[in-house]
Amino acid sequence: MLSLDRAIPDQPFTTSFGFVREMNVNRRGIVVFIQTVIAALTVIMIATPAFSSEMVTIKGSGQDTVIARLTKPDGKGPFPAMILLHGSLGLDKHYDSWAERLASWGYVALLLDSFGLRGQSGLSDPPSTRAQDICYAKSYLNDLPFVDPKRIGVIGWSQRGSSALAALCARFPSLQEEYPLRAVITFYPYCFRVLAGLDFPLLILIGELDDRSPVAICMERMPRNRTPNEVILKVYPRAYHGFDVEGIDTSYMDHRFRYNPTAAADSIIQVKTFLAKHLK
Repeated sequence: MLSLDRAIPDQPFTTSFGFVREMNVNRRGIVVFIQTVIAALTVIMIATPAFSSEMVTIKGSGQDTVIARLTKPDGKGPFPAMILLHGSLGLDKHYDSWAERLASWGYVALLLDSFGLRGQSGLSDPPSTRAQDICYAKSYLNDLPFVDPKRIGVIGWSQRGSSALAALCARFPSLQEEYPLRAVITFYPYCFRVLAGLDFPLLILIGELDDRSPVAICMERMPRNRTPNEVILKVYPRAYHGFDVEGIDTSYMDHRFRYNPTAAADSIIQVKTFLAKHLK
């Protein structure tokens, strides 16, 4: 006689349970695989910049030409645009990062290389000469089909920030028909002029301890009364010249340059907010 165990073998049950378990394992594997693929695609999408860049040449002051890097968000536009002017230490990755940051926010960025053909002799140029570069850069942007000519601004550092304060493009006959600048942002400029009567909104970002561009001069030249265009002076406590340039801690022409991460982080927020108000 066959025993009960052999008459009713447990193999079918074992096989069935194993099949179900294998299906569950396979399903979990598929889910994990899909999640991995999604995560990888997300990383690729984040890592892939949503903008493109190219080098261009534009007319500068006098008979000069200026080399510039044009960074454009993906899409047809028209986009608002910003002209970028590097500081006195020259063009470096700090300004490339700003151009890319602006493009990620939806702005065309035109980064001028003021030292390109002039060399550092350009440091001695008066603000009005460098301001003319701004005006010709603005004219160049006006002619690009993906730029909105009504929404163009400037952001400048140090001496080029001072140049932005002189950017009254309407005084050039060939540029009088163009729209005025819609926003000007300056990092630690030397405030060589009274800040009332400007034909553009202005944001100044400067350090309390800046001995190259003393904040006291900017405070003295702030408007005393309400103006048609707002003028904002943001002073960062315990911050020096170059506070937004990551890693810098040096002296240049007997002036202190020092990175301040707190001020740098806030300055990005200030710039984004100001541009959203005046250019978007």
